Amino acid sequence: MLPLVGCVIGCEESLEIYEYDIPTNVPEELTPAKQRILAAIVPLADDAWFFKVTGPSKVLGEIEPQFRTFTSEIQYENGEPVFGELPEGWKLGGKRLFRFATIDITNSDPTLDISISRLPLRTDLDSFVADNINRWRGQLGLPPSSAKWAGAEAFDVDVIDEAAIWFDASGEGSGTMSGGPFSGGGPFSGGGPFTGGGPFTGGGPFSGAGGDAGTALPADLLGPDAGDDNDDSKANDDSGNDDKTSAANPMRRSDPPPATPAKIDFTLPDSWQRGSGHPMRLATLVAETDDGTVEVSMMDAGGEIRSNVERWLRELYGQNGVDKKMTDDAVAAAVTVQVDGRDSSRFFLGDESLEKNYDVTMVPLSGGFHLFIKAFGPPAAITSQREALDQFLDSIGDLQAID
Repeated sequence: MLPLVGCVIGCEESLEIYEYDIPTNVPEELTPAKQRILAAIVPLADDAWFFKVTGPSKVLGEIEPQFRTFTSEIQYENGEPVFGELPEGWKLGGKRLFRFATIDITNSDPTLDISISRLPLRTDLDSFVADNINRWRGQLGLPPSSAKWAGAEAFDVDVIDEAAIWFDASGEGSGTMSGGPFSGGGPFSGGGPFTGGGPFTGGGPFSGAGGDAGTALPADLLGPDAGDDNDDSKANDDSGNDDKTSAANPMRRSDPPPATPAKIDFTLPDSWQRGSGHPMRLATLVAETDDGTVEVSMMDAGGEIRSNVERWLRELYGQNGVDKKMTDDAVAAAVTVQVDGRDSSRFFLGDESLEKNYDVTMVPLSGGFHLFIKAFGPPAAITSQREALDQFLDSIGDLQAID
């Protein structure tokens, strides 16, 4: 047997070793396309006009020359842009909430749309621009910039002698708002203005609580004035939330409400006065205008930003009048403002067809709570008080008293 074993072992052939070079880089065709934002901010009188398009970087490179020419040469009448002959393949789109107009670019792949919107200018133009640019940077997954205008550049437009602002950047982010308005930083989502990098990166405990049209939000997930439709005479609102029994609502900050509300420092605008008390509010303020009464409520409460925005829209448009996209657009249109040194989100909700509009600011507090500053009244009255509300927000201080 031994000679046989030796023969078997001696006759065994050695195995060959093969070496292969395997590329570790993902082929370009399998790599997700970077998203790009092209945007122009045109200060005109008391407003700023925003022109913005988002899409794959390569596709936006193809339409950049036309977009830049369009934003620099467009004319305005009575303070509003006039759309004359558009480039080939461009056409005015349907009416969209929170936009002045939409232009669809149908000869690109994928189809793109240019959003055109207007916001009231702040006194400090540089910080106003930087807040918006940093919001857009956040949408692209880019860090905020401390440079002037957050790195945006000046460019010339026909209608003003001063420079307008041009923004062009690409990143790994979606280029759109997701989650809260501060996902990623800074008029407007996200967001912020406010999508993109700020104190609201990610979602709160109720992220994604949006839902489809007709889906009511649970009252115990909502922030201030949930369902009361701003009628202080109601002890129990339509959603079943009873302000007198705040223990049933874990997101209420005061449980029960304190006998003496915490004091917040602020200065009343000349045309404002203090209103009657409310057990769940830190303050109620009133402004009488030629167009009607504007009431401003202040209270601290919890709830994720998107959920609150959806609830406010349902108060304005009805339970079945709000869908996911409408909420997404409202969140993405948020404006970043500073309140007591804190990045806060401001929402202009409603339109001229409604009996009332909202102007709401959410100021971050500790523990996932916010100070809600909510102005509501007839559309023209709300518009007339924007400057006064700007001044009021600037005057607020000593929020540590409620933090």
